[in-house]
Amino acid sequence: MAVCERIGNRYPELFPELESAIQIILPQASAGVKNRGQKILSRIKKSPDNRSF
Repeated sequence: MAVCERIGNRYPELFPELESAIQIILPQASAGVKNRGQKILSRIKKSPDNRSF
C-alpha cells in the first residue's frame, strides 16, 4: 500500500483506484493493515492532487 501511495504522489490520477482497492481489503484485513490503510486513505483525501478524473 505504501509503495502504491508513493507512486500515486507522482501520478495522482491513480489515487481513486488506490482508494477503492484499500476500501475493498479493509473489512477482512488484520489490525495492522487496517491501521495503515486508514492512514493512507486519510492522506489521499487531504492531498491537493486528489481530484476527480
